Amino acid sequence: MKFSYRDVIYEHVVRVPDQTTASQHLQPGVLVLVMPGQRPKSLKFLCPCGCGKPVSVNLMPEAGKAWRLAADAGGLSLFPSVWLDVGCRSHFILRRNKARLLFGTMPKMTPSELERWWS
Repeated sequence: MKFSYRDVIYEHVVRVPDQTTASQHLQPGVLVLVMPGQRPKSLKFLCPCGCGKPVSVNLMPEAGKAWRLAADAGGLSLFPSVWLDVGCRSHFILRRNKARLLFGTMPKMTPSELERWWS
């Protein structure tokens, strides 16, 4: 199977104190960071495939399976990739507020090839 991808840009990041407030901010192009204190709890956004379903990514290891969040001047990034196991079953990478929706099998790349792929 040939590998291909599609990029989806999230232009805005909104920080909210709780899940209820997060739900009110979900819309296309928005990443909602749930942060009741100094530590992020989850990241919520609409699926980059366009199905319209909310995606909620746990950022707290003590609460179960969790992703690592990185923030820099370019935006928010999640590690590792997100692969939904229900609904649309999308697989994507979120790096610097850009979701790269993956189709097919991702080729093996060296670190320098991977960096060029994101530029």
